[in-house]
Amino acid sequence: MSTPTSGRRAPEARAISACTCFPSGATRRATPSASGPLSRWCEEVTLIGETHASDDAYAELTRMFSEDELVALTYVIVSINGFNRLAVAFRQPVAEPPAAHLKAS
Repeated sequence: MSTPTSGRRAPEARAISACTCFPSGATRRATPSASGPLSRWCEEVTLIGETHASDDAYAELTRMFSEDELVALTYVIVSINGFNRLAVAFRQPVAEPPAAHLKAS
């Protein structure tokens, strides 16, 4: 997705590596084996008009997360997508990352 004024693509969805929104309130870290399916689910939900949140992607996550955790993860994805859509709609500029961390010390 790009903004009409900048022509730049909005940041891609990223896998959720830690989430404190699970019903228990505990933080659960995604294992390396879960990061691929989480990335796929992020893309499936973000592009739902094309992917329809496939049964395969959903089934893959049900082997790793409880139903409550899947609801929480999906809610986070939908929230981030919503904020991104608002930012694009209201022509908010995409922030450039600070270059200071790229310089060798």
